[in-house]
Amino acid sequence: MQKSNRFLVIILLLAAIIFVAWLFIPGASNWIGHNSTVLLTIAAIVILVFVIIRFIMEKVSTASRKTIDTILVVIAVSCLFWIYAVPVLPTWIGQNWVPIVLTITAICVIGILALKIVNWIIGRSKGKDKNGRSHIPIEIEKQVMSRAEGRCQWMYYSRRKHRWERCHDRGNLEIHHINKNHNDHSLSNLIYLDPKHHKYADNNRARSWQLREWAKGNYKY
Repeated sequence: MQKSNRFLVIILLLAAIIFVAWLFIPGASNWIGHNSTVLLTIAAIVILVFVIIRFIMEKVSTASRKTIDTILVVIAVSCLFWIYAVPVLPTWIGQNWVPIVLTITAICVIGILALKIVNWIIGRSKGKDKNGRSHIPIEIEKQVMSRAEGRCQWMYYSRRKHRWERCHDRGNLEIHHINKNHNDHSLSNLIYLDPKHHKYADNNRARSWQLREWAKGNYKY
């Protein structure tokens, strides 16, 4: 599952948990209303810590992720400011937390879906897929398929026969980029694999030089 999808699922799950508590747990609504200041403060701090950790650990580079992180920081800082700068606000939030949660959930869902649609449209216009990867030209794809003879090019060592064997799978084959650069569509960087061995290649279960040799048809190791 992609990270944007995970974020959307988390938002929906949190909203669902809140509404279940509101409907079925006696006193939950009053407790959430009376403790709205503490809950919003914790939420804002968690958001800020999440953004800071992701920025330090992953060094966010894509424009869409920078935009999302900026929006999250603005929301978190605004929550902290308005909660403690306007004394009446926590009481109002406590009395109206249900429509507030509904509105915030709807805005988040619509915003994420809108970003995905915009990215998809931009990607289509630039010849890229939903992950920002350029499409493999049809001519190159045909050459890869022809070179592989419609069969998975993964090799494995047979202990019974004491030799290297080639996978026999011919269904649902996929093209793998050996150097993990999905915009490099040179023939030497492409190999035809079934879904299971595609995952193996992604997890570095074979060395790059082995994959290149297998892609060229050298199945001796």
